[in-house]
Amino acid sequence: MGMGLTAYEVLLECELLPRGSEPGYEGICIRRTVYDCLRGLRTGAWPGFCPEKQRPSCRGCPGTGEFLCELIRLFEPMDSEMPLPYVLQMHSLRPVSYQPEKRVQFSLTLLGEWAMLLPALMESLYEGMGSYLPPEGRDGPWAFLAQAWLTHRLLGLTYPIRPGGDYAARASLAVTADHVESAAQDVGHLERLNVGFVTTTCLRRPSSLQAPPFDHLLDVVFGRLDHLGRAFGDGAYPVDRREELLWRAAGVTRVSDRLRPSNRTRDWGDSRAVEGFIGVVTYEGEDFAPFLPDLLWGQIVHVGEGAAGGDGCYLLWSD
Repeated sequence: MGMGLTAYEVLLECELLPRGSEPGYEGICIRRTVYDCLRGLRTGAWPGFCPEKQRPSCRGCPGTGEFLCELIRLFEPMDSEMPLPYVLQMHSLRPVSYQPEKRVQFSLTLLGEWAMLLPALMESLYEGMGSYLPPEGRDGPWAFLAQAWLTHRLLGLTYPIRPGGDYAARASLAVTADHVESAAQDVGHLERLNVGFVTTTCLRRPSSLQAPPFDHLLDVVFGRLDHLGRAFGDGAYPVDRREELLWRAAGVTRVSDRLRPSNRTRDWGDSRAVEGFIGVVTYEGEDFAPFLPDLLWGQIVHVGEGAAGGDGCYLLWSD
């Protein structure tokens, strides 16, 4: 369904400079880098968009009320029930060792109207990562942004993004509900489905470490789409559709799973860990076609705790 959501995915490739950091790979380090670049917290000529750089963080800052100021706040996580209008994902499925001259890729997906700030965001990354130095007291790789592309994963389209480029001309690269429905229809009838959880996934119920029944996984996807649809789309997920699909999903069986525990640090300045799992779960049912549009959206926006920062990423395939 997607609830009127649109998603713009930017693929970024960074080259690491001689001074590195501790190994890591999920959204925390990426988000911290984006946040520092937006604020202009580095040595060099890039001023960033923050008028209060003397403050150690956005916490307690009255801000300017401008959209750019609100964008910066979104990349410094705070205690909030509001969903974040982006999803970060490292493109390596294994922990990355930050070695000099090594290139790493990650994607940043912007949701809804927040895509209008793509030019400002890319300017801050190109300028702010040119010779990125982490602020005093913070770890982080020293890297520069080597290349960037706007991509459409369902259509297989990719366009390079350069400083000062024409982003408006790339509006056709937004993933919409029509694209997702079309991709689901191309798959057609399906009686067996593999779900590969490739980053730490915490679904909470029935247990953060157990393979989820299919109806529970689907309900988590519905909850995520409902949350995002209310904030950045056309509204809530239809209750009648949710109930009907969950009734159908109750007939799906879990035939096998190959999961193992996985955890990572919750966020910078927070030593608590997100505990979950990674691995593959295989389901069988009469036909997965009715569920595919929502599952494909879940593949784009991730599910569970820490979805915006890279957790809860899964892939779908059939045998």
